[in-house]
Amino acid sequence: MKIVLFFGIIFYFFNFVAAQSSVVLNWVDTSNSEIGFGIERAIDSGTFSYLSGVNANIQTYTDSTVHDQNSYSYRVYSWNFYGNSTYSNIITVSINSQEQGTQNSNSRGGSSGGLTVSVIPN
Repeated sequence: MKIVLFFGIIFYFFNFVAAQSSVVLNWVDTSNSEIGFGIERAIDSGTFSYLSGVNANIQTYTDSTVHDQNSYSYRVYSWNFYGNSTYSNIITVSINSQEQGTQNSNSRGGSSGGLTVSVIPN
């Protein structure tokens, strides 16, 4: 019993030390026929790739896989049985060592517009 408790404490400490910043995305749901939303991300100057999806009427997503000294660009789209909408505006956030995020927005409309971002330090 003591060994299990000891390992539990080590596991908790390891998770606490390894914590990273998080990026919280919020968008406006302007669609009334979506089945869900897709979130895509590009790291630094790379290409966009699928990150995750959320169900219909969800308007937020937290990316807790970001790392210091990188920049991340995000865009969101809605989808249904007929296909994908156009992309939302693109938001870029840079994570720096002071745990402050800077953001830029490149506006393009879509059924999931108004994408905003917040950085939550560890």
